[in-house]
Amino acid sequence: MRSHPRLAGLLLGLVGLLTSAWSRAAPLPVEELERGRQQLEQGQFEQAIAEYERLADRGLVHPDVSFNRAAAYLQRASSPQAQPGDLGRAAAALEETLLLRPNDTEAGAALDGVRRQIARRLARSELEAQFVRPRLGRALVGALSENTWLLLAALGSLLATLGLVLWRWSRRSTHRFAGGVLALFGGLALGLFGLATAFARHQREHTQPAVVVAPQAQWLDAAGAPLPEGAGALGALPEGAAVLVLETQGSRAKVEWGDATAWVALTQLRRIGLP
Repeated sequence: MRSHPRLAGLLLGLVGLLTSAWSRAAPLPVEELERGRQQLEQGQFEQAIAEYERLADRGLVHPDVSFNRAAAYLQRASSPQAQPGDLGRAAAALEETLLLRPNDTEAGAALDGVRRQIARRLARSELEAQFVRPRLGRALVGALSENTWLLLAALGSLLATLGLVLWRWSRRSTHRFAGGVLALFGGLALGLFGLATAFARHQREHTQPAVVVAPQAQWLDAAGAPLPEGAGALGALPEGAAVLVLETQGSRAKVEWGDATAWVALTQLRRIGLP
């Protein structure tokens, strides 16, 4: 497989960011991580991949580990030893980095570059290249963390309480009116943000983000048989697509991708771990 100039440029930029990414945190175990980083800088991408995957198998979840693992897969993807799914695995590692460190602009830019590369390749082979957004409700709730929604709900409760106190105990009509308005808006905020908190908690406890790491993932029915062409609302899942795992049964996972929900083989996904 020939090296793609654009992918090579993306790789060089990502490898160049390893030092800054390394300095933002103090990951453990230091010895293994340092060895993997040195292997990557020396172009020993196979050894680096093995090192980072061993850390993942041991349950180590850290944004620097995920970021470096993405660089290792990108380096292999641009080499003659490229394997199917390398770009998808790089996308999964970058998604994990952003999940653990949401403000990492370098990882976000690298992920955009990986997906553009996947889209160009899919377009050349006349496959549909779509990276859809989650359902509106999930997107809105996912805009803030569960703790942030909880704090907003607590603020709504406080405002409602203050409003009720003003409305009940103040002797001035203007204060009573202001208290009623404050209680109304505080109650609305409490209800809205409380629901968002409950939804975010349910999503954290009962779903898991994942990324497609196969060239494309075929939709399956509940029995595991491939769905007919066009039965999935968006067609086959492209490599690098971010999905949400709703449940698993044996070797299959029920996933949500945009407005489409169906089953895919677990071997075609990489589930993103959290600490």
